[in-house]
Amino acid sequence: MTQSIMCSSDPSSGQLYGSCHAEGNNRVTDKAIESKAIHNATQIINNHFQTESSLDEIEALRYRYNRELAFTTESLNETREQKEDTIYGTYAALERISQKVHDLKLIMSSLRNANVTSPSNLYRTKLGNAKQNIASTMSTLDEIDVSSQQISELKNELTSSHDNGNCGSNIRSLQTSFQQIEELRTFREGIMVGLYLDTLHESLPLPPPPTSLSFENKTCRSNLPENQELANKSVFTSHSNAVTIEHKVPQACKSSTHHSESQSNSRELTKKHICAQMSDIADLSAELRNIVKNNILNCVELGQKDPAFLVSVVETMITIDAKDHRRSLKKKSDIKSHPMEHTAETSVFSQIADKTPKKTFQNEVLGLLRKKFGERIRDRFTTCVFQAVDADRNVIDATLGASSEGIVDLLVIKRYVSPCFPKDCPVEKLYLEEFEAYMIPQIKALYKQRMETIEVKDIFQLIAWIQHYCSQSKTEDDPEKKHCPDFGESINDLLNEYLAQIKSQLKKWMTNATQIDQDIFCNNDGNLVTSYPEDILNLLNMQIAVASEHLEPCHSVQVALLCLDELCEMQEQIRTKLDGSWKDMEVERLCSTVNDFFRLYEKCETFGLANHSSYEEIIKEKADDVCLGYIKIALHVTTLVREIIMKDLEEPVISHVLTPRWENEEDLIAVSIRTFQDYFKDLRVWLPDYFYSKCVKQCFDEILKCYVKSFFSKKKSCQNTWKVSQTLERDSLGIVQYFGIECASQIETSGTQALSFVNDRLELLRCMSRVLLAKSEDAVTSEISVMQRELGNYVVPVILHLLRMKPETIKCDLSPW
Repeated sequence: MTQSIMCSSDPSSGQLYGSCHAEGNNRVTDKAIESKAIHNATQIINNHFQTESSLDEIEALRYRYNRELAFTTESLNETREQKEDTIYGTYAALERISQKVHDLKLIMSSLRNANVTSPSNLYRTKLGNAKQNIASTMSTLDEIDVSSQQISELKNELTSSHDNGNCGSNIRSLQTSFQQIEELRTFREGIMVGLYLDTLHESLPLPPPPTSLSFENKTCRSNLPENQELANKSVFTSHSNAVTIEHKVPQACKSSTHHSESQSNSRELTKKHICAQMSDIADLSAELRNIVKNNILNCVELGQKDPAFLVSVVETMITIDAKDHRRSLKKKSDIKSHPMEHTAETSVFSQIADKTPKKTFQNEVLGLLRKKFGERIRDRFTTCVFQAVDADRNVIDATLGASSEGIVDLLVIKRYVSPCFPKDCPVEKLYLEEFEAYMIPQIKALYKQRMETIEVKDIFQLIAWIQHYCSQSKTEDDPEKKHCPDFGESINDLLNEYLAQIKSQLKKWMTNATQIDQDIFCNNDGNLVTSYPEDILNLLNMQIAVASEHLEPCHSVQVALLCLDELCEMQEQIRTKLDGSWKDMEVERLCSTVNDFFRLYEKCETFGLANHSSYEEIIKEKADDVCLGYIKIALHVTTLVREIIMKDLEEPVISHVLTPRWENEEDLIAVSIRTFQDYFKDLRVWLPDYFYSKCVKQCFDEILKCYVKSFFSKKKSCQNTWKVSQTLERDSLGIVQYFGIECASQIETSGTQALSFVNDRLELLRCMSRVLLAKSEDAVTSEISVMQRELGNYVVPVILHLLRMKPETIKCDLSPW
């Protein structure tokens, strides 16, 4: 306003500078806005439209930003209107002040030039004031009559539309109706406050009149009420932009009691009429608010039927809420700046029922919507449950079927209703909170009281419903939302019960499969096998497949880990059983056991990974433990195969070393080798190469151990030391020939050079032979070193034993040795 006055008084400087400066600022601002808009658009394209399929979201994005643009435009319009009202108010105040100064100059000029005591000036002034008052009053009455008709029209239209249940396209815009109601309210509030301020000013005592007036060095002493008109001005204002009524009342008229009573009666009639209209306006406002509430409470159906009208209703709710908030702030400000006027205003509206809610309108509507959602959830759930029970469905099917109706409503709200509301009106969140508060007790009641008897299919059904609900309840603001804590607790309870049930089943099935002697048959490679690995893995894979079908990967992985745990426990039971019964088992059964566990090792390496790729590390760590356990059992059973073979050799053959049978040149090693050949011929086919090689090497180690043990177990002297020495050499060569040459491939498979390995181990027998023939210790120093390397601390007793076997050294001193 100041800038416009300055420009009009000095166009050559102020206006030119102001316009140029404004144009420069506008250009800079426009460029900044354009740059920011291009930057934001680039980010949106990079984030949302990098693929062809994402182009389908353009319409949704356009609709959302159009909605935000509409809200922003509304806010800017309201701000502009407030600024314009402020500017117009300031301009009107300046005009009134200018008019007052001009009128005062005219009055002072007329008083200087005219006869002060002349009654004609006083009458002319009174006549002019009366004319102005009459014109102002008639204009105000015309406005009151016109607005009275508007009140009637709005009231009839809103009432008829609400009664007919038709709040859509057949009535005008709700926002337009609200703006008209607010204009009517503001106009009458201004009149009422003006009337009360006028009454208040009349009740105040008048200031004492001046004792003299001096004009051109002449003093005229007279009473002020008879010679001068005091212009009293009453301005009717309200806390919004109110109508102003100016009237001038001659001071002499105020002294008239009859005129004062008449004026007071007129004011009372006017106040009574305006109060009646204010009550109608309050009813109109309440009716419009009720229409907004009713339509928002019916938002589920309205969002599907007429989303555009639902958007209009929501915008009206936001406008009403913003208007209430501005009125509240304005009222607080006026209380501080104009306490007297506020008192007058309060006395005016104390006669009218205040139908404006104490809390914000938006919060009130959302609170009612929350209650409406709760009632809708309960009613639909109860109805569906009764219908399901009548159809002879079980309790779980009936409850979950009824609960699914709530999920249907949730999807409708997400798709049709939520986009019609701004982000600070979380309609979807309100529904979710009410739904969860009601459904959590219903779901828990299905399993808490009968957890021990609940069936697996019922557990899957409950978990599947909770998982489906949690997947549908994710919002755009929280796309990574996890389970509701109470629903998460229910899933854990149900999952623990399910794991306990399948653990019991697996123990029973595995125990039965282990106790039954499966039929032995040859596979494609000729290895002896049974169907035990397939039976066990089929049981486990069936459990994992069922869990993967009904559970999320984060839960079904627990089933896979449980199966692996059960395999570990079963390994211990199998090993205990083998240790107690292997002596009664045939070699064929032991070989099939080795092959079965080796196949379990191969199959368990990828066990449970098909449907749990995201948990590969956890499962693989557990599977590695299971695989290692099966390899250990297979190696242990291979040792038992060697024990079976050696049981056939040790007692009947090897135990006769250094007996007359052995001394009479019976080749016990040759007999043992023939036995090995018979066994190895079958084991080569029945066992995989790895385990067959292990068995061959163990047999070599065991025959050497048994041979030496049998030799030193005989405490007697030899009649022919040379013959004993030659027999030791012969047996050593026989063992080398078979294990070092014929079985070289099996020995080398174990990571050693067969011939050198066998020769090194049999060097002990050759050293024993040389010690028997030695005449002194100096002749066998190297042989004693070899024996010490092989026998360790036992070397001294062994050498003494050998020396005592020679007849010539029985009574000799052996201390030099």
